Amino acid sequence: SAKARYLLLSIPLTLHDPGPGFFRDDPDWEKYARNPLSQKDFDELADVPAVTTFLENQKRSPELSASQNPQDKGKTIIHLSTLPAKMLFDKQTISVTAGSDVVLLFDNPDGMAHNVVIIKPGSINKVGHAAEEMAKTKNGYEKNFVPDLPEVLFATPLVNAGNKFRLEFKAPGKPGDYPFICSFPGHWQVMRGIIKVVKP
Repeated sequence: SAKARYLLLSIPLTLHDPGPGFFRDDPDWEKYARNPLSQKDFDELADVPAVTTFLENQKRSPELSASQNPQDKGKTIIHLSTLPAKMLFDKQTISVTAGSDVVLLFDNPDGMAHNVVIIKPGSINKVGHAAEEMAKTKNGYEKNFVPDLPEVLFATPLVNAGNKFRLEFKAPGKPGDYPFICSFPGHWQVMRGIIKVVKP
């Protein structure tokens, strides 16, 4: 259950990676911090239904490394994350082979929503300004601030703070530098990088 998952997963104890709703500027933070259960703890609680359900769910969880997913065999796996409170991605350059099957695992530990929009070479300004214009519309947020333009190749939805998203796509067949941005208004100017599509 969600409650068991919350109780059994650890709350990170570092300022760099605070858990949801958990911040070290709270003077009482140490009261709420806890370490994960050890394997011995899990063994002792093996007959507790909440624990067994939690462990089964962990085995099936999409948050597991993609290398453990048999369906991802032969695919290019990209791990991309935001940097908390920095308005940046953790990677500025990613390389993939033209025409390859790609799995982008996007993790957003930042305190606000972000997305990943992969676009055609030379189109950052056009797509970025179009996303800004969407802020003036009633349904811009519902459309994840992803413009309906041919320059937009692939995109995640807006991923809320603390959440993850898996995006699968086939890399463009033409080699080149394909930008990726967060198209949330005001973010795209700094939250950007390049996917280098190279010849096989």
